[in-house]
Amino acid sequence: MPVFVVSCPDCGHVARTLVLEGCRMPGEWVCSKCNGRRARPDLQQIEKHPWEGAHGSGCLCCAPTGAGTPECSAIDGSA
Repeated sequence: MPVFVVSCPDCGHVARTLVLEGCRMPGEWVCSKCNGRRARPDLQQIEKHPWEGAHGSGCLCCAPTGAGTPECSAIDGSA
């Protein structure tokens, strides 16, 4: 499952999202913050989902750059 870094030139928001292997890429990317329709994935910065790695667990929102975010705290109960 490739994980894409999607950037919005309208508001500067950067998010990660995945597209399941073998599925068609979206024809239009929409910013999850401002709903702008000019968001684009950085095709030079494609990551593999952690489930496909050696340890087979974890999520990108809990990676060192995202640890402790409200979304992760709500999921793991650390809030």
